[in-house]
Amino acid sequence: MRKIKRFAQAIFLLFGLAYVLTGQAQQTPKKCRYVKTAQLPVTLLHHRPLVEGSINDISTPFLIDTGAYKTHVSYDFAEKNAFKLAYLNRSSIGVGGVSQTYTTRVNAFSVGAIKGEKITLLVDGTPKQSGHYGGLIG
Repeated sequence: MRKIKRFAQAIFLLFGLAYVLTGQAQQTPKKCRYVKTAQLPVTLLHHRPLVEGSINDISTPFLIDTGAYKTHVSYDFAEKNAFKLAYLNRSSIGVGGVSQTYTTRVNAFSVGAIKGEKITLLVDGTPKQSGHYGGLIG
């Protein structure tokens, strides 16, 4: 049993040594770089950062939310503009509390140079709470 254990250790050591000698362990990884793709003018309203955007060619400010995992349309904006909503049978929890989550399909969406066509967006938010913006950018 000891012979097998020592043999396995020797094989492991040889493979490790061969790996180091071939230079594979010595290669330095490629450097990560920051590449500027767009610049958005940010305005503050009641200490909240907003950027201008549009949904289906309807201009509206969007709240920048670095903690959001996706971009959302506010329930108030969707209701005001008669967007067709599909209930997801789930809730979202945030600073404003708990709200039901829906989806809507839009023909056009844009924020700065970022544009999308025929996409599905999440819709959530407690009614009458997000009157200053049409959604949030996550």
